[in-house]
Amino acid sequence: MPQVLAGAAGDVSGRRRVPASTWRTKQFLEYFHIKVIRMVEKQSGETHLVHHLKFTHWPDHGVPHSSDQLVRFIRYMRLVHSKGPVTVHCSAGIGRAGVLICTDLILGLIDSDLPINVSDIVKEMRLQRHGMIQTKEQYLFCYKVWLEVLQGILQLHGNQWQLESPKTPK
Repeated sequence: MPQVLAGAAGDVSGRRRVPASTWRTKQFLEYFHIKVIRMVEKQSGETHLVHHLKFTHWPDHGVPHSSDQLVRFIRYMRLVHSKGPVTVHCSAGIGRAGVLICTDLILGLIDSDLPINVSDIVKEMRLQRHGMIQTKEQYLFCYKVWLEVLQGILQLHGNQWQLESPKTPK
């Protein structure tokens, strides 16, 4: 059972009846909602907490204006996730969900100080699920995330970093 459900689409829970063996805690933040669901397995009595996180600032047709809110959403998702898979969903399962997964992978590579190739990340994702990241705009947004996060790191460290031109062979 996933411990974290991350969504980038409309809420469908209103269409289903929630079993009596669950309780919910809801919190609505500026750009995402947090819902904690306690589930009890009937036979064993084992309790599972599921964090359902819903990113709400994604325009119907397009991408977020800034990567900052999505990056904060993913950082929170990582904070509450301790074990098991993270299930990511959106209406089709490949557009917004693909961007969210790609962004999470980019952040992981940045945090680990590893090289990043967005094109290779997307190719690998498409081997797992056909059509991941549906539009050119979504694809370019993944690059925008990378750029904005790196700009933030450079601003944070100020003049500690400086660009060097490649040395010319003598």
